[in-house]
Amino acid sequence: MQGFALPPGYVPTVLERMCHHACHVLEAMGAAVFVRDPASPTELIVVAASGLEDELIGERTPEDQGPAGHAMLYGRPVYVPHCDRLPRRMEHAAMKSWKAAAAAPVMYSGAVQGAVAVGVREALGLRELQLLGQ
Repeated sequence: MQGFALPPGYVPTVLERMCHHACHVLEAMGAAVFVRDPASPTELIVVAASGLEDELIGERTPEDQGPAGHAMLYGRPVYVPHCDRLPRRMEHAAMKSWKAAAAAPVMYSGAVQGAVAVGVREALGLRELQLLGQ
């Protein structure tokens, strides 16, 4: 997380716990929190993860790539039932095995500040998507 400051009140441990909780509740293979880089507003940075390699932390991706960027852009949960059909996706090895993915915006001070994305082997149901959106 070099060169990036999280909003006051957020520490990596809290975000890691959010990822771990998302994995547990949704039976996900992994979860990651993405935030916009203020120094490069067209890029997102992974600031916390669970079920994924630690090397993912600090990874950058274009804001329009994958469900996390779309959740931030539109301010609502996004579901991708077939990750292999995405025209552009995060190419990190740990995420290549995700069959389906979903993301929800993370709100802070009334504005979208990031997104949490989860990857699963099987499709998510409506209940799981609603839980992620909370």
